[in-house]
Amino acid sequence: MTVANFGAHHVFRSKDSGLTWIDIDRGQLPDVPHHAIAIPAAKPLTLYVCSDAGVHTSTDAGGTWKSLTRNLPTVPIVDLVYHEKG
Repeated sequence: MTVANFGAHHVFRSKDSGLTWIDIDRGQLPDVPHHAIAIPAAKPLTLYVCSDAGVHTSTDAGGTWKSLTRNLPTVPIVDLVYHEKG
């Protein structure tokens, strides 16, 4: 789940269908609204999240994060679609 707010963490995971939530952002992501998350079916530990600061990814289920923006301008991204290679 992503949260679009300021002053709080932004990405959470539930292992019990939403009864409880675990903060997997842990303050590592920019303090801007986060809008969407994409999780490849073949790689469930890989996460892509988009926000007002671009796109970030984690390959360890939110343990660590890195920006995919690189040398591109930082712009708001409001939706993600992950296409499996056919």
